[in-house]
Amino acid sequence: MMGSELGSEQKQMIYTVEHCDACDINNKRAFQKGDYVIKKSGKCPKCGAEMVIMSIYAEALKR
Repeated sequence: MMGSELGSEQKQMIYTVEHCDACDINNKRAFQKGDYVIKKSGKCPKCGAEMVIMSIYAEALKR
């Protein structure tokens, strides 16, 4: 298996990345149930425009 070993379990944290087209900022936050890519996710904290979910990914937690 690529990048993993059989029998080993690794804890992961799932993140959602939101993007604002108006001011071109990204916001990384913890994944919330119901998140999906291209979902409108709220107002931009900088300019107030609509933020859109651009990606969802998992990172391995460090031991």
